[in-house]
Amino acid sequence: MVTLDSRLKPIDTVFVQKIDDEIVLFDSKNELYYGLDSIGSIMWEAIVEGDELLLVQKKLLDKFDIESKILERDLIVFVEKLIDNNLLKEKY
Repeated sequence: MVTLDSRLKPIDTVFVQKIDDEIVLFDSKNELYYGLDSIGSIMWEAIVEGDELLLVQKKLLDKFDIESKILERDLIVFVEKLIDNNLLKEKY
């Protein structure tokens, strides 16, 4: 279960390409592409820096005018989708 204490990293078979303010993820194992819009890209970049999600949330709160609880929910949903699609995994 993902919490704000979770630390995450990309799966080894995922390749990342930044194009302008968006990111394309390619899962070489499943040969699938995923696109992240500008907000998703900012979230991805903050997540893969290796900090726990609580610090990611704080960084994002500095960038966006959003309530903390709403951002927490959105961040966890985003991360869970990335995990479900085998793009991220928890770092232990």
